Amino acid sequence: MSQRISDNRWAVLLLAHGAPDRLEDVPEFLLNVRSGRPLPEPAVKEITRRYSLIGGGSPLLTWTQAQAIQLAETLAHPVYVGMRNWKPFIAEAIKKMCDEGVERAVALCLAPQNSRTSIGLYKQHVFDALAKHAPRLQVDFIESWHNHPSLIQAFLDKAVVARARVQAETFSAARPLK
Repeated sequence: MSQRISDNRWAVLLLAHGAPDRLEDVPEFLLNVRSGRPLPEPAVKEITRRYSLIGGGSPLLTWTQAQAIQLAETLAHPVYVGMRNWKPFIAEAIKKMCDEGVERAVALCLAPQNSRTSIGLYKQHVFDALAKHAPRLQVDFIESWHNHPSLIQAFLDKAVVARARVQAETFSAARPLK
């Protein structure tokens, strides 16, 4: 007989790269991305400058949290967010899940492709955190979803809209002014 998880004891763990919230966070974030190996100071300054061009921090966490809220409403189950290179870190999310009584989770990396340097690193972080903080938590890790028909359709829908907009702009720009 298989062990049945209480219906209210499962959750989803959304995983993303993470990004700094403020310009002051960029150097520490870059150390996380590079596993503690520092970048040359000119590179850190250039990356900091680029973050300043988008308001000083990344919108990634805000967008990911909004996705988590909508997914939790749809599923009527908790959805947690864990970032590989910034806060909230994957280990923090795993610990919180354990503290809140989650027994089983589905982990979904928001990058759809699978490689050692993408999904492989997320998976390593998840299983390292499980070993340290929540050895009884069972996690089903979605390895790849790059060829899921719904994702392909979403890309197609966006491309069709963008193409129509470009064609309309091109047509209106080509018309002689009166």
